[in-house]
Amino acid sequence: MKKILLLCFLISNTIYSQLGFCEGSKGDPIFEENFGTGTDFGPQLSTGTTNYNYIATGGPPIDGEYTISSQINNWFDWHNIEDHTLNDTNGKMLIVNAAFTAGEFYSIEVSGLCANTTYEFSSWLINVSSSANSSSCGGNPHNPVNVTFQILDSGGDVLASGDTGNIPAINTPNWEQYGLVFTTTNETEVTLKMINNGTGGCGNDLGIDDIVFRSCGDLTTITSNLSGNEDYNICEDQGPTNINLEAIVDIPVYDSPEYLWQESSDGVTWANTTVMSNTYAVTNITTDTYYRVRVAENSTDLNTLECSSFSTPYKVNIVEIPSEPSNPVNVTICEEENITPLSISVEPGYTANWYTSATGGTPVLEESTSYNTSVAGTYYVEATHPLVACTSVTRTPVTLIINEIPNVSDEDLKFCQEQPFSISADVDNATYLWSTGATTKDITIDSPGIYTVTVTSPEGCPVIKTITTTYNEHPIIQTITSNRTDIIVNLEEQGDFEYSLDGFTYQNSNTFKNVRGGLYRIFVRNRNGCNPISQEYIHLEIPFFITPNGDNANDNLIIYGIKNYALSRVSIFDRFGRLIISDNGANFFWDGTFNGFPLPASDYWYKITLNNTTVLTGHIALKR
Repeated sequence: MKKILLLCFLISNTIYSQLGFCEGSKGDPIFEENFGTGTDFGPQLSTGTTNYNYIATGGPPIDGEYTISSQINNWFDWHNIEDHTLNDTNGKMLIVNAAFTAGEFYSIEVSGLCANTTYEFSSWLINVSSSANSSSCGGNPHNPVNVTFQILDSGGDVLASGDTGNIPAINTPNWEQYGLVFTTTNETEVTLKMINNGTGGCGNDLGIDDIVFRSCGDLTTITSNLSGNEDYNICEDQGPTNINLEAIVDIPVYDSPEYLWQESSDGVTWANTTVMSNTYAVTNITTDTYYRVRVAENSTDLNTLECSSFSTPYKVNIVEIPSEPSNPVNVTICEEENITPLSISVEPGYTANWYTSATGGTPVLEESTSYNTSVAGTYYVEATHPLVACTSVTRTPVTLIINEIPNVSDEDLKFCQEQPFSISADVDNATYLWSTGATTKDITIDSPGIYTVTVTSPEGCPVIKTITTTYNEHPIIQTITSNRTDIIVNLEEQGDFEYSLDGFTYQNSNTFKNVRGGLYRIFVRNRNGCNPISQEYIHLEIPFFITPNGDNANDNLIIYGIKNYALSRVSIFDRFGRLIISDNGANFFWDGTFNGFPLPASDYWYKITLNNTTVLTGHIALKR
């Protein structure tokens, strides 16, 4: 009986032992279905492949329908994903909206197989529904995808079967591969069936791509007496190579395997040898050569693609002695400039080692044709192969020269609009060239902008200093308002400003607290010493309350500052709208009485008219 080891596939933290992949060596694909490429839809599956309805108009497919497309177009709340096939353009996939009831939805026949041979079937699946958006389900979770794969012989008997288990909808979609390993008996044709186990209507929507059948044979690798299972590399100056190769079976599948060795000069086109054992002694190898062994259950199957498998290739690489490196790129720079790497050219397939001496020594850098260093000096470079010690006879010198440059620092400076301003290169013993055309160390400017000066050392190393100049923030008064007893100054833009009522004493806050009403000149200036701006303002001081108790504190309502208006009137009303008192603002005075009688403690409303245009309203508390 043949020995078959299956790699169980882990899905959603559950192991389904029926599913698995060939752990042995695989043959070339004998059947592939990737559903093609293109921006159109289709073509429709062949008759008998599915009992689902085909949608060819751009979708979306509803329950029990399918389409073939390179994109999903944001149907429903599905992910807009690409197909799985690598390196294709506008690759298509089979997109299935599962039916309401479980059942078979895909069936194909695969012919040209060999009798009594082990094969691997594999396919890629993806749940296209988004767990992040279940609007199509009324806010409920999507039904998971759940598919059974079956391989049946020509008589309808099941050779292999496996269940994916539940594949839930996730925020980040991910293609997963599923597989089955099966062995034919006397038939040369099998049927692949895919069966939907889940519930449609809400979720259970999937994509399918890259269905592949290939033979599954012994897991075979090649080892040698010179390098084990690693490719062997040797320099040409060590002469022709003799090597003993052996095919090693790590995981057996065949009962009595047959072998046939093959050779290739490029690893693509292979030629059969006459050697049909598990060992191969090769002599007098002088050029690059690849070796592999073809394995089958018997000699008849050995020359049939569908019935055999291949070992991993083994290469003997004959490395030519390289010429010394050429085209050295020497670098001369000024200190603190970007250092261009030293570089060298070598023959294709080779690399370079860098040294500080012409012969001997230890490399400072290996396997690179360029060297980034900040240490000035001469370096010596030999060509070498990256896999084997095969080096040029001589080394090529490459030099880095670093000259000092003046030490400068860029600056960001501010100055007042009305004052000329001096800027400097801040370096002595150099030559200067300003962006203004000046050639002195210092220049005077009267407008903001970006100024550059090229400072050149006596050795000829230039460096550019950039001085960015801007005006200090200039205040612009937007509004000045009174909040009963306070004056508030609002500017068009915020900045580093300070405020004053007399032009001498300044404060950081834009609010002046508890200011007696009157005519004021408000000053605002930048803290960097620029001249202030000013604006006149009449401040009306409207108390929050009066307490007419005879203690000479807040006994009467007086609107301070109102006398600065040519025309004004103040009126007081109770909460029912009854007029208590009304008088010219300059003469207004209220002691909390009405017709000589004290009014009760309450809130009273005021109306102040200024110059027959401005009306101020509010309330004041009368406290007893």
